[in-house]
Amino acid sequence: GEKRRLKFPKLDAIKSVAWSPDGSKIAFNGNKGPYPNIYVFNLDTDEFTNVTNDVFTDSDPAWSPDSEYLLFSSDRGSRVELGRYRTNYSVLTNPDLTQRDIYRVKMGSNRAERLTHTRTSRETRPVMTSEGDLLYVSDQNGIPNIYKMDMDERISRPLTDFLVGVQQMSISADGRKLAMNTYNRGALDIFVINNITNRVKEDGIEPNQWAERRRAEPDYLRVPAIGIARERLREEEPMRPSLLAESGSMILDGFMQQQEAAQQADEDSEDVEADADTVEVAEDDTVDFRNYVFSDEFDDLIDDTEARRFDPENNRTEDGRYVPRRYRLRFAPDLTYFGGGAVFGTGFGAQAITQIEFSDILGDHRLGISSNLVFDLRNSDYIINYSYLRPRTNITATYFHSARQFARGIQAGQQSFERVRNYGAGINFRYPFNRFDRIDYGLSMIAISRDITGGQGTFQNDKNYFLNPSVTFTRDRTLQGAFFTPRSGRRFAMQLNAAPPVGRDDFLQFGTLTTDFRQYFSIANFWTFAFRFSGGTSFGENAQYFLLGGMQNWINYSFEDRTVSPELAESIFFTMPAWPMRGHRYNTGIGNTFALANLEFRYPLVAAILPGPIPILPLYNIQGTMFTDIGGTWLNDNFQNFEQDAFVAGAGLGLRTILLGLPVRWDVAWPYEYGEGFGRRIHYFSIGLDF
Repeated sequence: GEKRRLKFPKLDAIKSVAWSPDGSKIAFNGNKGPYPNIYVFNLDTDEFTNVTNDVFTDSDPAWSPDSEYLLFSSDRGSRVELGRYRTNYSVLTNPDLTQRDIYRVKMGSNRAERLTHTRTSRETRPVMTSEGDLLYVSDQNGIPNIYKMDMDERISRPLTDFLVGVQQMSISADGRKLAMNTYNRGALDIFVINNITNRVKEDGIEPNQWAERRRAEPDYLRVPAIGIARERLREEEPMRPSLLAESGSMILDGFMQQQEAAQQADEDSEDVEADADTVEVAEDDTVDFRNYVFSDEFDDLIDDTEARRFDPENNRTEDGRYVPRRYRLRFAPDLTYFGGGAVFGTGFGAQAITQIEFSDILGDHRLGISSNLVFDLRNSDYIINYSYLRPRTNITATYFHSARQFARGIQAGQQSFERVRNYGAGINFRYPFNRFDRIDYGLSMIAISRDITGGQGTFQNDKNYFLNPSVTFTRDRTLQGAFFTPRSGRRFAMQLNAAPPVGRDDFLQFGTLTTDFRQYFSIANFWTFAFRFSGGTSFGENAQYFLLGGMQNWINYSFEDRTVSPELAESIFFTMPAWPMRGHRYNTGIGNTFALANLEFRYPLVAAILPGPIPILPLYNIQGTMFTDIGGTWLNDNFQNFEQDAFVAGAGLGLRTILLGLPVRWDVAWPYEYGEGFGRRIHYFSIGLDF
């Protein structure tokens, strides 16, 4: 069909859009400056109307079945004349500030009809069925539930009795099905209720303790800021009756008469038909001050120095709205960490760990600096990154440096060392297609430097470079479960990483393709089967190596007793781990092609173990896991002459818990040797989250 894009440049924000049943109009909640109002746009005539046009908080527009009436939620109380209460009315003086009710207005009218009046309750999300019944969400029992009002008798009765409350709802055209969302096991899910209008609870639902307290005490006791604000308004604002009384003004009586007349008009308005048009409002959104009396004799009586401290000159328009200002970028620290202490040793000199992160107020700009500062910059690991997150495509620029030192052996009675440094800069982009799919792409320039010291021999120090473009596609359609791991759904990622030839001998050349697929099956509350398959291959003159064995952040780690070629040690910075491969040590398999499968069964054990007579550290959310890992590595020469390096398996049990705020893992695994059975167990203590 035909697409049409509508723009409303005079509005700052739009939400809660509702189409009229006849398809000719749309209603929505829009903000113009500090004022949220209900607007209607006629698709046939392009007429744009501010329906409520005042200072009250109006939201959740909905249409009657005949498209003649508009329903909405508001905190206006008995002030049903639309367009009357504007800059001449302070919202904080509204006695119904914490109460929301449902209203109805006929299109073309400037007087609303109040449909509900439940003291201290918040009533929102009105919808009307094809049969003319009104459904809405009310928290009159302390929890948001769905209520039904008979429009003839004006009597409301509850339809649901949930413990966690209804957030939103929508009813089908025939009124038989209602879709709603509410919290389920910590996540917000959507549910459908059939024949909702027939589920009336004739006996009502019992109010909880919060509802009883809310009815028994005024709002300024529950929220002291409301009382403080009202008191300051009485003391500081120039046109308040208290100030006028102290001044002995001759216009006090006239002001009070206007206030009393306005209150009387509000009380009388509830008896007037909803379509009565008795009040005229200017179409240009101006306020008529012709009935007000102004004088300069009170200027010296009011000390507004304190009030004007946060109200600089030229900060508001003539009608009271704030003037938009250009955003100023100012950074403030989010995280400052200095750990490990200041250590000095004869080998590496002074060293410490530092991490600092900054961001602006909106979080659009982020700057991070991390370093371990060992002796000097050449021996240290550090990374500096800047992220710009305002546009849909997030941009991150990074500079990094890493250094590792290896012992080469004793030559001529002296120990020689080789220092390998990896440093460079890059820029990366992240673009989300939707909530589930995204693409990451970037380009880096990386250098690898070898410095050899000590010994009597002559060694050649050299450098290599490579240009490193990469692209990654990720799809994540999972639901979060216990211990920060998914409980159901699927994840998939594929990455292409390369170092293309650039025509120089000192530039490395390789291409690497990796994939990662994960599937989660929920069989009960927090009981989950998790399956993962990962694999990759690297090719080219300087193909990358994959190291199979162990697991991430293994604290009591150990390496397989095997010879590692010098070329692998030199290329340590662009080798890639293949884990978890439990039951085996680091470097069990080394190759430029790998495949790895993991199967886990995760289940809850104990909610918490707290200290009592025995002084122990508290442990929270203790989970159990049973697992099997199978993997292998191969060596090949550009997909020719494949040679198997290792093909191994392992199985075991594990525990997960929170210790000192960190996710701690303990796994016990047995390696499986084909033809020989299970071997000697290996313990894995690590910090981190499972896949």
